[in-house]
Amino acid sequence: MKSIGVILMGGIGEMILFTPALKALRNAFPKSLITLFLSESAPGEVVQNSGLVNEFIILRKGVIKNLCLIGDLRKKCFDLVITATGVNPVKAGLVALLMGAKFRLGENIRGRGLFYNIKVPYNEEAHQVEGNLNLVKALGVNISDKELYIHTDKKDEEFAVNFLSQYGVKSGDIIVGIHSGSGRYQARFKRWLPTRFAKLADRIVEDYNAKIVLLGGKDEIELGNRVASLMVHKPIIASGKTTLGQLAALIERTNLIVSNDSGIVHIACAVGTPVVAIFGPTNYKNSGPWGKNAVIVRKDLPCSPCYSSRGITRTTIRCKELRCFKDITVEDVMSGVRRLFG
Repeated sequence: MKSIGVILMGGIGEMILFTPALKALRNAFPKSLITLFLSESAPGEVVQNSGLVNEFIILRKGVIKNLCLIGDLRKKCFDLVITATGVNPVKAGLVALLMGAKFRLGENIRGRGLFYNIKVPYNEEAHQVEGNLNLVKALGVNISDKELYIHTDKKDEEFAVNFLSQYGVKSGDIIVGIHSGSGRYQARFKRWLPTRFAKLADRIVEDYNAKIVLLGGKDEIELGNRVASLMVHKPIIASGKTTLGQLAALIERTNLIVSNDSGIVHIACAVGTPVVAIFGPTNYKNSGPWGKNAVIVRKDLPCSPCYSSRGITRTTIRCKELRCFKDITVEDVMSGVRRLFG
């Protein structure tokens, strides 16, 4: 396998949840050229400069928009193209076929993996990490490491230390990161109420004398400021102030993360920080935190989870009330915090 391509669509979370499979792939084929095909929203920084990947290529939504790339991709002579778990097999499989890949590996979701010549069964209830590892196992690759990964360097670590220091955080202080967002704008339905995040943050300060750091991307600055304005105790606002590597280094220095279902949950798991993850309409079984040091807070309603972005079709949430979030109280989440803090 001189040249291997991996089609991975999605955001930060999907990237991180693929890293155990990517590490296994690199260990099995140390000299292969590995190309990662990403969506426009997927940050290659997760594994950039890690040695796991040789190059990144951005794929746009829809096969037709990528036809102009096909000629150049065929020249790369891919021996193998793998499609990550849950990705539409018709679109991704067709792209792999047009690339001229000798072997095309992917999940046979609802019998529609017709463009793959190595097909793996699809289990919607399986965690994404296991789904990705099953793809690599189909190549006869042994799996010895299932830990998540995100790349950081010394500059990221220095930033985290200096950032906390400038806000008066000292060695031995308890630091709790709060993420009230959900990454992409279209995923706002994954957000617990900002008012409750503010009350939760104040409770954590009062119960544990903790320093609160509000986390988020550049499109979540306004949300972070709103949560801060609702708090009694002034937090540290880091929303929109970090690169991905700096964010990971900052999360690594916290004692606990409380977050909606988002990429930040998976960053916390990758750097070994305990996490309380709040889930509403999304499926906690396939996208929940990967690791033992995590608590999922959700309401087991008959209608929940009602959203799935995996597989051949994309469904939307079935209600506008979001009872699965509205029924989660501040005390429910504090119970998760206490479980991890002891």
